[in-house]
Formats: sequence, structure tokens, C-alpha cells
Amino acid sequence: MPNYRAPGIFIEEISSGSRPIVPVGTSTAAFIGTARKGPINVATLVTNFAQFERTFGGPYRVTTSSRHYLNYAVRHFFEQGGSRCYIVRVAHYTDPNTASTLTAAAAAATFDGVAADNVTAVAPALRVQAITPGVWGQDLSVRVIPTVKFSLLLGAAIPAAPGPGGATEIPLALNDQVARGSLLWIVQEVVGTIQSISAAGAVTFNGPLMAGGAPYGTVATPGSIVNGITVFGPGLSYLGKTNVAAAVPVGSVTPGIPAPANGIIINPATKLDGTALRAGDTLTFALSEARVVVDRVTVQAGTPPTTIAHFATTPLTAFPVLGTRVYGRDFALQVIQDKVVLETHENLSLVNTDLGDHVDTRLDPDSGASQFISAKDASGTADDTFISSAEKALQNGDDGLASLNDADFLGSDLLKTGINALTPVRDAAILAIPNASDAVIKNALVYCDRRGDLFMIIERPAGTKADIRAYRAAGLSSKYAAIYHPWISVPDPFTGQPLLVPPSGAVAGIYALTDARRGVHKAPAGLDTGKVTVASGLELKVSKGEYDVLYQEQINAILALREGFHVWGSRTLSADPQWIQVNVRRLFNFLEKSIENGTQWATFEPNDPTLWKSLERNISAFLRVQWLEGKLVGVTEQQAFFVHCNAETNPPEVVNAGQVVTIIGVAPSRPAEFVIFRIQQKVGATNG
Repeated sequence: MPNYRAPGIFIEEISSGSRPIVPVGTSTAAFIGTARKGPINVATLVTNFAQFERTFGGPYRVTTSSRHYLNYAVRHFFEQGGSRCYIVRVAHYTDPNTASTLTAAAAAATFDGVAADNVTAVAPALRVQAITPGVWGQDLSVRVIPTVKFSLLLGAAIPAAPGPGGATEIPLALNDQVARGSLLWIVQEVVGTIQSISAAGAVTFNGPLMAGGAPYGTVATPGSIVNGITVFGPGLSYLGKTNVAAAVPVGSVTPGIPAPANGIIINPATKLDGTALRAGDTLTFALSEARVVVDRVTVQAGTPPTTIAHFATTPLTAFPVLGTRVYGRDFALQVIQDKVVLETHENLSLVNTDLGDHVDTRLDPDSGASQFISAKDASGTADDTFISSAEKALQNGDDGLASLNDADFLGSDLLKTGINALTPVRDAAILAIPNASDAVIKNALVYCDRRGDLFMIIERPAGTKADIRAYRAAGLSSKYAAIYHPWISVPDPFTGQPLLVPPSGAVAGIYALTDARRGVHKAPAGLDTGKVTVASGLELKVSKGEYDVLYQEQINAILALREGFHVWGSRTLSADPQWIQVNVRRLFNFLEKSIENGTQWATFEPNDPTLWKSLERNISAFLRVQWLEGKLVGVTEQQAFFVHCNAETNPPEVVNAGQVVTIIGVAPSRPAEFVIFRIQQKVGATNG
């Protein structure tokens, strides 16, 4: 209780003791299978088929040697009315308990960069790979483009050798763009405007070359300007060293006097984006250049104030104020497919102290920045960059299917792979593993029995020699599963011809739609909710005589009726008559999970009559709603359910053991499987 120590107004919140139990969902499915792309062994929620294909790719073509049906099953789930499902993509592990033995691989490419001297190659500097493993990544190519994030003027000249080796700081015009990790490229520039370019790449400038606003030099030959000097254009549209040559004498530049003949040879005369240099473009030549990584930034007072960029790398030589510009160097990545740019990621950096734009941060696989790629700094140094663009196709992707086996579907409890990837997922209620092998099905049934909240839909696998009755009789038994027969026919997306596919995806959609329209207590079968709308045909037609036998063996058939194809059965694989109906088992899953989730608050509460009454009240209120919705049967609620939590169910020895026991009884709604009309002929009375 609170202590009141001074007069005043005090507001207290008092619990009403009512803690409503929220019904859990029953229509969320889980699918396990193979896919072209997407995360492997991670239960991924998707809410529509378009999202599934964006994440996991299109279908595999079904052949006698390649039977991968996940895409078809998920499509049918959504087309039949499903709205939420988890996807677990599986691939082969050489050792199921060792993550590093995964055989699936992401397509990748590496790019070489250049060290701080703008000459020494760094190989590799960058590794780019598809965001998820698979051959799909080989459809992508990636283009690296050197770019400039900003350009600034010096705030003062960089003096010649103020200490051993030169300056270790740069005075810049006041700005907020330079920060720790910025890669600065300091360039003493000579600039010329192109007048014309010959077919051989000879460039003639429109007037003299300019340095710091004044003509450069008294007499400047091409060799003295461009031989071994970096050439670039606005925004680094043209950049390179080896592409510039003083191949022929082209006259001289006299200060202030235009010289139409002055020029150089540039080969090839193209920009980084592949377009040609044109008259009117500006070319800039670096008379001297240096590159540094900013270690810290300070502001120096003065008129005007300046930004001081400090660095701890090799000290600089002198740079004048006039004719010197400082560029913020970075690069862009373009993701390309079929010559179409899918994504562009700008202002990336290979400087690991650039916390905002370092490529490891921006394009980390978990960053969500790209739908297609991730990228990583592969250089191991802090000041690499790119001086020319490059485009490479991603290569060596692998779907991990070459040696796929049952162990990959069953997975590892240690690594939470295969079916064990669903262990952290608590809201899935329906499980389908399309075309699962007999061994996978039997192990999945054990998993469902252990969980107690997951109901599995199965079918006879393709290629099974035994007929459906023999297959059903070979050890399939579970109150948490049902089997459906036969396979359904749909149009093949590759050929347009009929294609047989497992029915489990469509049946899972029927479960979900029935739950949404009628409730989990309604059997997912019949004319109202059991129509298989996605089917264009069946593997075989089940006759009335055959079905009389199949249903007694708890095999749910899909029948061809006058109104179309319908699921015509709702029986589990249980040997216990109490759990023989699908809707009864799933109704109890729903009730048990809802009550479990809604009574978590009771743990560690005082175990006394107050707790007992609260549990009785809250559970009874929840069951009353279910009765009113038709999930439970009875003329009165006393006939439909009871809840006992009192001194009788919790004697002292139970309380002393730290337990609280609540006994609940419910009368579930059961389906009318056999609708019988007894008709007799009435003999009419004679008139007399």
C-alpha cells in the first residue's frame, strides 16, 4: 500500500480483476520446401503471394527428376483464401549439425580498388553478393561508380613542411559536411573547356587552360600537363590516368590568348556512364593530389571561421589556396538486371571509421537497404576508393539442391533448421510439407504431437508404389494430422499443359478460409467451404464405392461433383474416436492455446481463493463467448462447458507443491458426416 505523508490528492489505479482471454488465430499456415531464393531455415512470414515471389522467387519447373512444389502450394493457399503463412526454405547441409556445411551459396563478385597513392591496386577492395543464396543471383550484375559527395575550397593554403614531413590538418571553408571518416581528395587543378573532339580522341580546348582563375603557365606543352596526371570532369564524370596521352604536338598555351590548336589525346573519350565527351564539357587535370581520411574535425574562429580537418595518415605537402579544391570521395553501387537498373545506392564508403556510410553498415545483409544484394569491405584498410567504374555479373550461385535429402527437411534441433525452424513460431496452426517423403512425414507427425498446437496436412508422395490405402496403413497415426487424396491438376506455368501437384496447399487454404468465414469448429469440407477452386482436374476420380472404403480408413477424398471439385471428408489419422474429426481436434488446439496464452498472468500470483475465482471467472467468460458463437453445443452454458478451480481441485498438498489446478470440460460441435433421411410411404385412408 502507498504511504501518504503530506496532504494532497492521490490517484490510484485499481485492477478490476478481469483479464479477458484473447482468442488465438487458427488460420496461419507453415510451409516447408525448396525455393529459388530467400532466407534458408528461417521461418519467414508472408501475407500474400506477390510478397512470397518477391522473397522466395518463382516456381521450379516440375520434371520426373525435379519435383519442387513449394511455390505451387503457397500460391494455392492464398488463392483458396489463406491470408498468412510462414515459409521455411530448406537446402542441403553436408553435416546437418554444422552451419558451415550449407551447400547453397550466394552469387558474388569482387571489385579492385586503389590505395591512397591513386596507383597501388587493392585486390579485392569490395565484395558484393546476392542477398540470399541461389542461382537466381546470377541474373544480376553490379556497377561500381566513383562519385563525389561534396567539393570545398581551402580556407587557407596548406603550408610547405611546417613540421617533419608536412601538414597533418587541412583548413577548409566552414561547412558541416566533413566528418570523422570522410575521405578527402585534395587536388591542385588545371581546367579546360572542350571546344571539339576528333574521331581519334584529340581534344581541342576553347581557350587556355586555367589554374586558380588565371591562365596556366606561360608556355605549356601537352606532355607537361597531362603525362601521368589524373584527368576528371565535374562530379567525376570522367576519371583516369592511363587513358590520357600527349600523342602529338598540338602547340602551346599563351596566357590570355586563345589557342585553337592546343589540345591532348584522350582515349577512349567517354564518361563513366558510357556516354561520349562532348563540346562544352569541362576537363580537369590534377597537377598534384593527395588523399586523407579525416580523424576528427574542429572549428577555428576567425574572419571567416574555418573548418579544420585533422588526420593521422602520411603528412601532406604544400597546396595553394587558388586552384586547389577538396572533394569528398565516395562511390555508388547500381544493381542491374537485363540492362535495367533495379537499385542505386549512393554515397558509399570503404572507410571503416565512416560510421554512417561505410559499406558494411549501409549494405549489411540485415540492414534491409537492398532487396537484391549485400556488400562488404574486403580491403582490410581504411582509405581505399575507386578511380574508375566497373561492372561485373554475380557468379557461382548455388541453390543447394544437388544432394538434398530427408535430413535437410527434418533439420537440426541444435541449429533450428528444417522443421525445427518453426519451434520459435507460436502462432502457426497448420503445417504442410508438399510432397514430403514417408520418413519426413512420420518425423513431422512426431513433431506435431510434441508441440500439441500444429495440425499437419499430408498427401501420398509422388512415386510411391503403394496405393493410398496401403500407404495409409503403413504406420501413419496421429490426432494432429489428416491425409487427402488424390493430387490435383492445375495448368503448368511453363507449358500450359495439365500438371499434377500436391493438394496440401489448397487444403490449407480451405482450412484458413473456413476458419475465417465460419470458425474453427466448422469442418473444412463440403459444398459450402470445401470447394477446391484452384483445381482444373484430379489425378484420378474416386468412385462412390471406393470412397465408402477410403473414408472408413480415415482418408479424406477430393471428389469431382457436379458443382466442381470438393474436399469430401474431415477425419484425422487418430485411432482414438474422440479425436477422429479434424474440426474437433483443431477446436481443442484453439481453446487450449487461447487459455494458455490468456492465463500467463497467474504464474507466481498468491495461490489462494482469490486466484482460483479469478481463473474460473476469466476462463468461463472466454468459453461463454465460444458457446454463443456456436463452437460449443448445449441449450445452456452449463451443458456446453464447466470450469472448476476451487478448494476441491486445489487441496493443501497441491497448493504446497506450488500448483494451481483448473478442470475444464467442453462439449465440442461435431460435424454431421452422415445426413440420413428416413422416408416411408404413407398409405392414404379410403373415402367411405
